[in-house]
This record gives sequence, structure tokens and C-alpha cells, in this order.
Amino acid sequence: MTKNNTQNIFGWDPGMGNQKLFSHEGGTIFPSHIAIKNGSTVAVSGGIKAKNKPMELSVNGSEFYAGLSSHWYGEPIENLGYDRLLGAPELRVMFYAVMTKHIREYRLDNQFSVSKIVVGLPFELCGADFEKNKRKVSSFLKGVHTWDTDGQSYEITIEQVDITNQAIGAFFDMQLDSDCKFIPDNVRFNRGGILVVSVGNKTTEILFLDDMKLVPNKTAGKTYGVSDLLRMTDPEGLYTLAQLDEKLRGKALDISQTEPLWTRNVLGNIQQVGGDWKQAQRVILVGGGAALINGTFNNYFAGRAYRPDDPILSVVRGLYKMGVMRSKSKSKK
Repeated sequence: MTKNNTQNIFGWDPGMGNQKLFSHEGGTIFPSHIAIKNGSTVAVSGGIKAKNKPMELSVNGSEFYAGLSSHWYGEPIENLGYDRLLGAPELRVMFYAVMTKHIREYRLDNQFSVSKIVVGLPFELCGADFEKNKRKVSSFLKGVHTWDTDGQSYEITIEQVDITNQAIGAFFDMQLDSDCKFIPDNVRFNRGGILVVSVGNKTTEILFLDDMKLVPNKTAGKTYGVSDLLRMTDPEGLYTLAQLDEKLRGKALDISQTEPLWTRNVLGNIQQVGGDWKQAQRVILVGGGAALINGTFNNYFAGRAYRPDDPILSVVRGLYKMGVMRSKSKSKK
């Protein structure tokens, strides 16, 4: 292995639908689907193509598949409980999968140190047990990590872990430029209200800020997201959520009948939590569900809607910007 002692800051959004990672090099998205590798697969011949082969990882002596097609190859692991985000074995596999892709994508060394990683969690993990949940995530991340992917060895060392809420990342993504400095034209919105809506795989995160201060009674997470749309399309339960997700991404899933109802439910959740959203000067839409409801969203919020150029990466890009901004502030003191 080559050694790179460069200090890095990363943002990580461990979503139920996608793992998102962001560093100075850029962003990486990897589907949050894994399966246990349990034996050999059948060789294909006669001109018939197999499903795209997933990533193969070896973690602590166990073998896994990761990626969109993993549930077609191995024994599916599909746990959407919040314990999955607090250091469960499958979280480790998903983190190593997205980190592998990031390293390959940006041609980084396969051994390096991370000076700080900023992690975004759903609101339901940021309540009364937040301090306990922070300790669990920090304990999982801090220290040395080693794993093999497709026969290649990797090692990273994480020195510091910061934990916050996912939706906060979307706010700072809008507020800070690529140099992690405040954008004057966007700062003016801070004097009024800003409503952040992050539609993920399992949850819809709703954050209301007034004069840069969080409004508690207009901020919450609702357990409703893209996975509910997927279930609506498969009432007989013939497929895993990962298999349905693969079909949705490949435009092979008919959502024409279910999407309008699902979208109405999403908007209903926003109304229930956000109350009178007209207090907001800007409404930010991010997350994997952003593309599905974009047109309806723009009409519903009558000219106040804002969708970032990359709504899926927006949260993690904002987490990264937060980390850099705070590090710069500390170095000046």
C-alpha cells in the first residue's frame, strides 16, 4: 500500500437508500443495498447476460455483496430499523463500499488518514437519546478501518467524528460556496424563514429555521419516504426493497398510479410539521425523493421552492462544508 499523510475532511450521509460521501475531491453516491455472499453463482453461457455483478467486500472475515444488484446474488440483508445507522454490521459494510467507490472514483491512495468526518443522522436519532447515539456512531467510526474489496486491501484512520442532523447539511449547502464561505445573496434569506425538506428512503426530514435559529415545533422527522412508494407498487411483496429500487432507478417500475398518492402524503407530512410554510422565504427540497415530486413541489410552494443542482448530494456536500468552515474558524483562534 502507498501511504498518504494528507489530512482530509469528509461528510457522510448514511441513508437507507444511498450512502453519500463528500470530500475536497467531490461527491460519491453508492446504493445502500447489501447481501451475504453464500456460495458460488451459476456460470452464464449461450449468449445470456447475467445481472451486473455487485461489489464484493471482505469485512472482519465475512463476505458480502454491495450495490444495486446485490439482492440478486446473495442472501439479502434488509433492515430499515434505526439501529442500522448506529454501528450495526451492515453499516460497516455500506461505509466501506461507498469509501471504496470514492477512493476509486478520485484515484486516492488506498491508505490514508481522515482528520474529521461529519455525519448526518435523521431527526428521530437526534432527540432525547442524541448523546448516546452520538457515542455509538463515534465509537463505530473513530480509529483504524481495514477491509478488502474485490481482492484489493484498504485502510483508513479516522481521527475525529462530528455528528449533526441531515437536514442541517442541506441548509449549509445553500449558504456556503465551494470555498465554504457564506454566499451574500443567500445569507439575506436568514433574516426570514427557511424550510428544509429532505425526502429520503425511509424518512422525510423537515427543518424550519427563523433568523438562523431552529424552530422546535416546526421541525421533525416523519417515517415516510421513497421505500413507502416502492411498497405501494408491490402489494404482494414479491420483491425486496432493493430489487424494487433497482427497477425504479432503471425506469422499469411503473409508479404512474402510486406516485400521485405518495406525493400527496409527503406534502401532507410537510404541512403537518411545518405548519404555515408561507412564513418561509425559501423552501429547499433535497434527498432521493426530490426528483419524484419536483414538479408538484414547485407548484405547491408557489415560487418559493429551491432544488439544488444535485439534490441527492446536497446534504452530504453541506456536511462537508460545515466541517471545513468550522475547522477554518478554529484555526484562526
